[in-house]
Amino acid sequence: MNRPFGVTIMAILAVVSGFGHLLRGLVVFGIAGGAALALGLANPAAGSIAGILAVSLGILVLMVAVLDFWFAWGAWHLKPWAWGWGVFTQVSSLILSLLAVVGWGTFRTQGVHILVAVGILLYLMSPGVKQAFGKS
Repeated sequence: MNRPFGVTIMAILAVVSGFGHLLRGLVVFGIAGGAALALGLANPAAGSIAGILAVSLGILVLMVAVLDFWFAWGAWHLKPWAWGWGVFTQVSSLILSLLAVVGWGTFRTQGVHILVAVGILLYLMSPGVKQAFGKS
C-alpha cells in the first residue's frame, strides 16, 4: 500500500515534535541542572533533590524525543509496529506537555505540542490510517 499523504505529514510533524522535545530536554538539563548545582553549593540536601528531579525530567523529555524520531521513521516506512508506537509516543508527549502547563509552563507555550499530539492521535485512530499500518 502506498503511504497516505496524511501519514507523510504525521511523520514530518513527529520529527518536528522530536526536535522540540530534544531542545526542551537539553534546556531542562542546562537550566534546571545548573540551578540545582547552584542550590547544592548552598544547601547540599536541597541541591541533590532538585538535581535528581532536573536530571530525571531531562532524561524523560529526551526519551520522548527518541520515541518521536523512532515513530517518524516507522510511519514513513509504514511499519506495522509504528501505529502502536505512535499512539504510545503521542500519549507520552501529551502527558509531558500537560505536566509542563501545570508545572513550569503555560498553555500558550505548550499549546502547539498539545495540539500536534492530539491531532496525530485522532488521525492514527481513523480507519484508513489503521488499515495503512496493517491494523483492521
